[in-house]
Amino acid sequence: MTTASTLRCVPAEIEDLVIAAASRMARPSKDLLTCALVCKSWVPASRRNLLVDGVVTIRPKVEYVQSLLDVLQSPYCTIRPHITTLSIAGKGNRDSWNATWQALPQILSLIPFSGLRLQDPLMDGSLMDCGGHPPWTTIKQVQLLGVWRSDYTGLLVFLSSLPALEELVVRGCWERPYIPPNTLIRTFPLSFKKLDVDSHAAEDVC
Repeated sequence: MTTASTLRCVPAEIEDLVIAAASRMARPSKDLLTCALVCKSWVPASRRNLLVDGVVTIRPKVEYVQSLLDVLQSPYCTIRPHITTLSIAGKGNRDSWNATWQALPQILSLIPFSGLRLQDPLMDGSLMDCGGHPPWTTIKQVQLLGVWRSDYTGLLVFLSSLPALEELVVRGCWERPYIPPNTLIRTFPLSFKKLDVDSHAAEDVC
């Protein structure tokens, strides 16, 4: 009996136990990627454990955005069903953030994620306006973290494109002249289920 035919006879419960054990190893990402190579039937469970929180993280740079698009557009992509949140982390310049904003509608067409997490975002008003994107109707949770290099105009333009937004978390400090974010966000015509803002002037905390 060949190895391949033997593996097909392994009960699904045993496969799940092996893959779950791999997710608790010292290097779970590497072990789970190896599990996905065993046979086709192991792919869904290994991907589900690899993306246990449903988060995929990229940097705000053209090459990272394009790499993600290449993976998602591949007919062999196996991670799409398991992605619920896109995380964009890392400081980029104006051009790189512009390219990232421009690519988001295309990414959303491939994976209609409901969560968006931005670390150290650059989203001033003119940068957000130039995107020309339609409303992102699937995004319900947004986390804005780190050092903001933006003005509040960009935040309001961004929020106006999220009609389904239910949860907003803002953490970090502001480099521009400081206005308490609660003042502006509370006047915005959105019905939040969760609004958690803890943002300060850069000179106070950074």
